[in-house]
Amino acid sequence: MRLAIIFVLFIIISGCAIQEPISGGPKDEKGPRIVKSVPKNFSRNFQGNKILLVFDEYVELNQFNQELIVSPPLEYPVETKMRGKKLEIILEDSLKSETTYNFNFGLGIVDFTEKNPLDSNLFVLSTGEKMDSLEIWGWAVDSYTNNPIENLMVLLHHDTSDTSVYTNPPSYLSRTNAFGEFHFRYLREGRYAVYALEGGPGQNTYRGAGLIAYSDTLVSPGMDSLKLRVFPSPDTIHYISSTNPLSPYSFSIGIQKEPEGLEINALYRTDEDFYVVEEIEKDSLQFWLTVRPPNDTVAIHLMDTIGLDDTALVVLPELPEKPKRKKDKERKPIRFNPDLRSGVLDYFDTLRISLNRPFSAMNPDSIQFIIDKDTFELSEFLKDSILKVIEGRAGYGGEFEVRGLEVVYPWKQNTSYKFILFPGAFIDYYGETNDTDLIRFNTLSFEDYGSLRLVTNVVGYEGNKLIELLDKSGSIFNRYNFEDAAMIHYPLIAPMSLQVRLVLDKNGNGLWDTGDLQKGIQPERVYYYDEPIDVRVNWDLEMEWNVITDE
Repeated sequence: MRLAIIFVLFIIISGCAIQEPISGGPKDEKGPRIVKSVPKNFSRNFQGNKILLVFDEYVELNQFNQELIVSPPLEYPVETKMRGKKLEIILEDSLKSETTYNFNFGLGIVDFTEKNPLDSNLFVLSTGEKMDSLEIWGWAVDSYTNNPIENLMVLLHHDTSDTSVYTNPPSYLSRTNAFGEFHFRYLREGRYAVYALEGGPGQNTYRGAGLIAYSDTLVSPGMDSLKLRVFPSPDTIHYISSTNPLSPYSFSIGIQKEPEGLEINALYRTDEDFYVVEEIEKDSLQFWLTVRPPNDTVAIHLMDTIGLDDTALVVLPELPEKPKRKKDKERKPIRFNPDLRSGVLDYFDTLRISLNRPFSAMNPDSIQFIIDKDTFELSEFLKDSILKVIEGRAGYGGEFEVRGLEVVYPWKQNTSYKFILFPGAFIDYYGETNDTDLIRFNTLSFEDYGSLRLVTNVVGYEGNKLIELLDKSGSIFNRYNFEDAAMIHYPLIAPMSLQVRLVLDKNGNGLWDTGDLQKGIQPERVYYYDEPIDVRVNWDLEMEWNVITDE
């Protein structure tokens, strides 16, 4: 009886106790280790089809077949079986004789609790008496930005014919890491063709699209490090890649690559002003309809001089139901977006204003122009030709040509300007107008700018070159062409941090051009000045840049 009372009391006390999770100790950051394997790592004369790995802790697989890189590559994915701390890898292929195989597990094996990857992810076997031991390493970079590219498949081919990368699996396979680096180890002696391309381990041949890089020369193990310059493939097939209805009156069309000599025709329409076309990107167009088709469907035929001959059929969204009362109508007023830099316009520049959609009419009497505190009607200035407004109502063009304005005026330094746009200043094709809106900006004085004198000497290359100045967003705001050593003077630059880029413009077209594997053309070389250049207020900066090219 007494024992029973003590037992009950123990339960009550236990129930009243505060229960806390077990804690303490540093976080485990060590990955699992292989403590035993059959066969052993670096075994020779391997003839089996199974690999057994035993770990020092429980592990799990993390997208194992996506992470695993086997070199030389296998034709079929491996199968896996997990039992406790053991992993069995079953090979569905018959391995080649007298060959050294690398099994790189990547991040495919992690511990069960903290997901730390395997501490050593390389497992090597030879099916012969000899273990190959040679190496090739290097890195892959974007040919335009020079930034490293991660997760590219790097291929070595014993077959050095031009077609091997299209038709045959590689002799060896690797993958670039976060720094763009790749490393082939335990290679057989020989000379190899080298390629890098997009895709996972299953994509071991080039399909003519996507990112690609190649070495101009055959490489041998033991050579210096190899740099691959990656470029987008030029598309050989030219077609409409996408259509996107945007509103009851607008839609966009994507094209597989930039067209040349583009012709646009609306099928089944005879009125030429049926639409307005804006070039959003070099390979994308936005159509603004001036009249909605009766069947809600538009057929647009595109043709150019380099093979485009395709038709897009676009079904437009339905028109919203008309409201019963006028005041219930949902208005979509015209809005304005001036091209300014933090509310500042350079006093030697043109003011550009884009509207959110094309307009059919402008009423100058509904616009006021204010200089400091003096107010003028816009129509007064238009009569005197002091202020010139170029209306963007072209049938085809860029943002400011199709739905914008360019205001040309002898702006004064250190002055405040305003445009007040009253309702009715602009009317679009659908009868909508603008609400009262205000565009304000200031100009700076001459002393608020800096200047840059840049002397560029290029060694090892003769031909046309481009110097480009980039702002912090990477946009080009100035470009200069030259052939010999150049002294370039930029007299009026707003205070900013600049990046300077040099392009070896081999074909002299004034642009950077990508490569072409089929034609054996590498992308044009691009070099960047080592560090940003800070342009300061009322400061004249003189610099010399010596570039030794590897052409």
